[in-house]
Amino acid sequence: MRIKVCGMTKAEQVEQLNEMGIEFAGFIFYPRSPRYVHKSMSATEIKKIKGKINKVGVFVNTPVEEVLKTVDQC
Repeated sequence: MRIKVCGMTKAEQVEQLNEMGIEFAGFIFYPRSPRYVHKSMSATEIKKIKGKINKVGVFVNTPVEEVLKTVDQC
């Protein structure tokens, strides 16, 4: 089974998940969400996250162009 933990707001959280062997970390890119990642982390901070863990973006009714831009930035 593959596991994803969603709603990451701090690099330290993702680092801990990586150490535990979790395969996916989810980042919420929906501004109305209480777990909206850009309230606590910049795109640069997200991009700096390293390790084996895969980053997953959660978007709500976002135009494809904006999703692709966010992927490039993060």
